Amino acid sequence: MLMYLRAGMLEDIFGRKERRVKFVTSLLKESSTYCLERVEYPSPLKTPYDENNRAYAFHYIPKQGRRMLAVVKLHGLGVRTIRSEQFFYRILLRSGFDAVLFVLPYHLERTPKGTRSGTYFFSLERERSFNAFRQAVLDLRCLADYLTGRGLSLGICGTSLGAILLNTLMGVDGRYEIGVSVSGGGNINRIVWEGLMGRFVKSFLKSRGVKEDHYLDMLEEFRSFLAEIRNRGEIPRPKWEWWLLDPLTFAHLNRPRRVLLFNGLFDLIVPRSCAQELSSALGGVEICWLPASHFSIGLFAPLIVRRSLRFLAKYGAKERI
Repeated sequence: MLMYLRAGMLEDIFGRKERRVKFVTSLLKESSTYCLERVEYPSPLKTPYDENNRAYAFHYIPKQGRRMLAVVKLHGLGVRTIRSEQFFYRILLRSGFDAVLFVLPYHLERTPKGTRSGTYFFSLERERSFNAFRQAVLDLRCLADYLTGRGLSLGICGTSLGAILLNTLMGVDGRYEIGVSVSGGGNINRIVWEGLMGRFVKSFLKSRGVKEDHYLDMLEEFRSFLAEIRNRGEIPRPKWEWWLLDPLTFAHLNRPRRVLLFNGLFDLIVPRSCAQELSSALGGVEICWLPASHFSIGLFAPLIVRRSLRFLAKYGAKERI
C-alpha cells in the first residue's frame, strides 16, 4: 500500500514559510523604448553560501505597446554571461512583452567564491543538488508575487536545465500560465543515466555497485509512481526524493496545458524519449523537432523566437497600453 504525501508536505517542499518578502529594485538603464530594473530579494531557502542566498532578476520593461505579460527566461546549466540572451529580450520588448531574466541558484551573481557558475547546482552532492532545484522553484514563486503584484500576467521560457525547471514550476504554481521549453524533457532518472551530462553521476553510481538492471528497475518503479498519480490524483510518497522535482510528477497539475516544446532530433544530453514522455504527460502538447543537437539548436534561434512569439501572443495577448 503506497503512502500518500500529506497536503502540507508539498507545501513544505515548494511553499514559503515567510510570505512577506522584501524586494529591492534598482534602475540599471533607461532609454526611449525601455527601462531595465534589477530585482533583488532574499531566497526563502537558506544555504551555507551567502552569495547564493540572494535571488536576482533583471526586468526589461517596454515603454510603448505594453501587453502586461512578463516572460521570465530561465537559462541553462553553467552559463557565465547573459550576453547571448540579449537578442531574445530585444525581440520580446519590440513585441510589447516584459522580459525577465532570472538567475538560477549557484549561477552568475549567485556563484559562491572559488567555484564556477553552476558547479554547485548539479553535482555528486545529492542533497545540495536537490535543494538547488527546490530553491529555484521557491525563488521563482517569490518572483511571481512581485510581478503579479505589478499587474502582470506570467509566461516563462527555459533552455536545457531551465526548460526542465519550468515544466516542474508550471505544475506547482499556476500563475505561470504559458511556457516555451527548449531542449527540456521529463524523467530525471533517464536524463541522468542515459544523457551525456549525467555521465559523471552514472560513473559514480557504477563504482558503488549500481548496475543497468537497477536502473531499469527504477524506471519501472517510477512508471508505477506516475500511474498511481494518474489513477488517484494524489502524489504517493516517493521512493527517491528527486521524483518530487520531476516535471512528469506535476504534469497532471499543469492546466490549461499551454506549453510549446522545441527539441533536437540529435540531442545526446536530454534523450528524445524524455521529450516524448513529457509531451505525453502533458496531454500530447506539440513538439517542434529540429535537426539539431542539444547545443546546435541555438542555430535555429530565429525560428524558435518567431514561433514562440506567436504562441505567447495567442495565449497571453492583452490590449497594448
